[in-house]
Order: sequence, then structure tokens, then C-alpha cells
Amino acid sequence: MQNFALLQKVLKTREIRAKNQKYLSQLHQNPVLNFSLNMPGAYKESRAGEIIFKALQEALHVKLSKEGLQITDTITNYSLIGFEAIFSIKANALKLKRLCCEIEQNHPLGRFGDLDVIDQDGKTISRKALGLEARRCFLCQKDAKLCARAQSHNIKELYNFIDLEVQEYTNEYSN
Repeated sequence: MQNFALLQKVLKTREIRAKNQKYLSQLHQNPVLNFSLNMPGAYKESRAGEIIFKALQEALHVKLSKEGLQITDTITNYSLIGFEAIFSIKANALKLKRLCCEIEQNHPLGRFGDLDVIDQDGKTISRKALGLEARRCFLCQKDAKLCARAQSHNIKELYNFIDLEVQEYTNEYSN
């Protein structure tokens, strides 16, 4: 019964996210960027999750500024599914997705970010649309979706890997 109540809350949170995305897209007639964390379950609410979210949000702002792209509106949220920000960005959706993929691939913590771009028609722009490969598993480098679906790795292994990556990042970039 408790799992069912949690599932209902998660589904409600996702429903609110979709409504916020649609609202910003219709209000500004821009692509929408949904930024959340690409981490297992409750770990999104950890100190590591907070560090990752702040670092990637800063990287996103820097990247958009360098490209001359304007954020026209933002909705931030902290819920059952962790930290999340939804941005309306005055940009070409494909260009925006390309920039987001650069952050995911090149930032030291980028692999833990989920930067989804939704165009003005409500369609999600995929990595495949840009000719990019599917994201890789943190631990074994196989297709991440397959590992997640099959629960190929112990959750503790994933948490340890994330903690190590965050520690290395904070050691290198906090000074």
C-alpha cells in the first residue's frame, strides 16, 4: 500500500512537470529545457545531488550566455523526484539540445545531469536526432537504459561511484 501511495505521488509530480513544460512553451513560444538529475532514486535528494545540480546549472548558464541564448522564464522545483528546473529558452531546439549534450558529455559531472529539450511542438529532441549514441552506464559503459531496466548493478555500487565523482570534482574545483 505504501509503494502505491509513493507511485501516485511520483506520477502526480510528473504530471505537474508536464503542465509546467507546456505552460512555458505556450507562454513564450520557445523550446523548453527540463533539467533534472540522472541518478538512482532517493539519491537525487542527497548532498551529492545538490552539488551536481548547482554545478550543472551554473555550467548551463555559462554555456547559454557564451552562445548568446536567453532564458526567458524558469520554474524550479524540489520534489520527490529531486531537484528540477524548467527553462524557456529563446533558441533553436536542435542547437539547444546540442549544447546540452556538450554539457552532459564534457562537464566533469555532466553524466549525472538529464537535460531534455522539448521543441515548440511538444516533441522531445533526442540524442539520436543529433546523430549521437545513447548514454552509457556509469559503471560498465553499456547502454544506460538497458542496465537500468535490467538493474544490472547494485545500488550501493552506483552511490559509491557518484560519491567518488562528486568528491573528485569538489576537490578539483572548490579551490
